[in-house]
Amino acid sequence: MSKFIQSQLRKGEQVQYSARVSHWVYFWYYFFGFGLWFFGGPLLWVLAFLKCRANVLIITDERVIAKFGLIRRYVIELPLQRIESIQVHQSVLGRLLGYGTIVISGSGNPMVPFPSIIRPMQFRTSLDNVLHGRRS
Repeated sequence: MSKFIQSQLRKGEQVQYSARVSHWVYFWYYFFGFGLWFFGGPLLWVLAFLKCRANVLIITDERVIAKFGLIRRYVIELPLQRIESIQVHQSVLGRLLGYGTIVISGSGNPMVPFPSIIRPMQFRTSLDNVLHGRRS
């Protein structure tokens, strides 16, 4: 578990599910990195890898936390009791490659999209299970 996730957890809070951004989103970085091998191409690979690792989305037993960005950070936190709906958007290519966008909306919160998440249906199922367990 990353240091960021550990630093965000409250006392007694448990991570239920963790998701990351798909590497397929950075396909062109890898493609041009291979094509420009002698002109800094591996640097594009490192950049794509770091961008994927910098974005994380977690479900805890109390809230959903998303972090985007490596240097400039954008963090979203949604308490579970305020979540009203979960949507999954997948293109045909996203279905084939196993990624999609999760959109969570809640009371008093605008719709919050989490783009290019790996296995979005598994994320939705995990969030639904945590919400159902919490409400019963």
